[in-house]
Amino acid sequence: MRARWRWAGVAFTVVLVLGIAVVAWAHRSGWLFLMGIGSRGELEIRSGSSVSLPVVVDRGLVFVPAVVGSKHVELLLDSGFQFTVVNADRAGELNVAIAGWRDIPSGGGSVRLGFAPRLPIGLSGARFEPRRLPALHLGFLEPYVGRRLYGILGHDFISLAAIEIDYDSELVRLHEPVAYEPLGDAVALSVEIDHREVRVAAELDPLGGNPVGAKLKVDTGSVSGLGLNGTFVARSGLVGSKQPAVSTPGVGVRGPTESRAFRLDALTLGPFTLSRPVARYTPTATGGDEDAGTLGGEVLQRFTVTLDYHRKRMLLKPGSRVSAPFPFDHTGLSLVAEGDDLRQIAVRHVVPGSPADEAGAQAGDRVVSLRGRAARGLTLGEAENLLSSTVPLLELEIERSGEIHELTLEPRVLLP
Repeated sequence: MRARWRWAGVAFTVVLVLGIAVVAWAHRSGWLFLMGIGSRGELEIRSGSSVSLPVVVDRGLVFVPAVVGSKHVELLLDSGFQFTVVNADRAGELNVAIAGWRDIPSGGGSVRLGFAPRLPIGLSGARFEPRRLPALHLGFLEPYVGRRLYGILGHDFISLAAIEIDYDSELVRLHEPVAYEPLGDAVALSVEIDHREVRVAAELDPLGGNPVGAKLKVDTGSVSGLGLNGTFVARSGLVGSKQPAVSTPGVGVRGPTESRAFRLDALTLGPFTLSRPVARYTPTATGGDEDAGTLGGEVLQRFTVTLDYHRKRMLLKPGSRVSAPFPFDHTGLSLVAEGDDLRQIAVRHVVPGSPADEAGAQAGDRVVSLRGRAARGLTLGEAENLLSSTVPLLELEIERSGEIHELTLEPRVLLP
């Protein structure tokens, strides 16, 4: 038996937060024009009313194995992206011709948008076929994602099913939405869906302050657990004048950005309270009460999350990491992945006054070894995990201008 579920319509707003790099790209002025793109989609389940897809969870991001054209690839499952899209910078590898390029006004600049032909996306036990497949240049994001980014499964795909993301088991289950009923002790939270953006109510408890209500965009394409808008943070008083905060680098479509990381006393989602989460905000990012920020992978991966847009709800079932502390880097190093295979680790940024700065690390250094382990071949996530481990001394071997330097860092708490 085969089940087919349909979705119609498209919108265009992109907010992608990757690691400590905050990528913020939002557009409203071209809204009416883009509504005419027409990204109708059809999801086909080959047998029964549900299917399980093995996935890869890396730094809280969910990568779904897929077949595009004849190539086996991974696609990022991103509830914060408004439509499914192919990476134009990888189109040649997919043997996909991109045509119909046009410049779309966006935030004082423009975005280059093209289209691939009608192309089915094969999944394990399922097939998704957008009517048209938009193409964007996403290659610049790959060093921060740390993986080849062939495309994104966005809201148009997610809205066709009840999508259950089991982070612990690294499985995504697609359920027929009309008949779907959750099993076990999952708790349903109501969500608001507006212009293909999905928001859930939360309560943010600042250190030494009063709780603040917030509506957060559910964003599985964000590594950061909480990415808040600068105006919301300033208006709500979430960051006190004496509260520790650490500057972290970001990147956007028009160049570098800078965000600041700080801790909250608690984050509450329905009956669940998470202690001392790390939040990040970009001072220049604006947003009203209906747009406080994003809820991303660092929080979501502590649960099994089901996105059931048919009933306007998100279901949370506690996972193995629900009570785990929220880590924060103890070195002051920000890393990126380089090379054709994205397996060369390099230093992107060094926090002034941090252990990495005191040891002499510099932006642009290539990491040769980390804690005695060769860096070549490490994923970005593996390298970051080695940095986050609590050790008295951290040995770092770097290459700079053709010369090898051995650095010894003394990690310490940067964000209490």
